[in-house]
Amino acid sequence: MTVPMCNSSSSTFYIIMITLLSCSFVFLKRHLSCGLQVSISHDVETSASAVTTCVAEACRKAIKAATTEVLQPVMSLEVAVEDRDVGGVLTDISSERRGRVREVEMKSELERNVVAEVPLATMIGYASALRSVTSGRGNFSMEFSHYALVTTSELETIKAQQAQTD
Repeated sequence: MTVPMCNSSSSTFYIIMITLLSCSFVFLKRHLSCGLQVSISHDVETSASAVTTCVAEACRKAIKAATTEVLQPVMSLEVAVEDRDVGGVLTDISSERRGRVREVEMKSELERNVVAEVPLATMIGYASALRSVTSGRGNFSMEFSHYALVTTSELETIKAQQAQTD
């Protein structure tokens, strides 16, 4: 984003470039953190307060112009189950957990390893659900994979929950 001119009380600055390096907004905690790169050129000697004023104004304009997106952590999930329980596990992952099954590996003749990506928020209570689906014979492990955009419907749910707690 380029901000063409900033007027302060003592002089005029030309801010050549403001680049939003990284900007993240954690919705539930209402915390904003941004990384900005600012290049300034000017014709006359100016004070530090004038530079501060211009940079603050440019930052306000950059943040106002930026779009915001809410991200959620996505976990890489591996579930080891017996062959007869694969269908129930796949149904649970894809429908109840909003997960995306990447592959079903064959560990042995009677065991399968289901690999999927699942939002972390849906994994609360998964150990109990897996025990129910597999009659206690399945186990799982998960680790952080990446962040993904929250869908519009999920965002509305988050906003409604947040409004109830405020």
